[in-house]
Amino acid sequence: MTIATVGTLFPAIPLAIVALNFRYTSLAGLMRNISSQIEMPEVNQSRQNILNQELIVMRKRMVMVKYSLFLAGMSFILNLCALFSSYYGHQEIAPNFMGLTIICLLYTSDAADDSLRVDLGGRRIIKKLLIAAGRLV
Repeated sequence: MTIATVGTLFPAIPLAIVALNFRYTSLAGLMRNISSQIEMPEVNQSRQNILNQELIVMRKRMVMVKYSLFLAGMSFILNLCALFSSYYGHQEIAPNFMGLTIICLLYTSDAADDSLRVDLGGRRIIKKLLIAAGRLV
């Protein structure tokens, strides 16, 4: 395994970390917005239930993004280990580090795109609220 092969993932991993961090920040902002809507006195019970359900889903999504960020960091460290082992001539362990790097990255992409499918734009929340209000069939 050459150092060029190992180095191909090196610039991509920090970009994945930045993208996951943006996703985390967007989710946190949306959760704060929904929490402030729930605390308003004029919110009826059905709307409050819908918003509470969305918060539960978003909390699950937030945990998945946290795991993704952790594993992206681990993949970066493992990729560094693969680079150093390739550079210093330890060709027998470099593929193992590279394999672990790829496994961590695969889980990172799966966890970030989990089946919960939270829409950060809020369209799903708005649609549920309109259905509950009887304005959308």
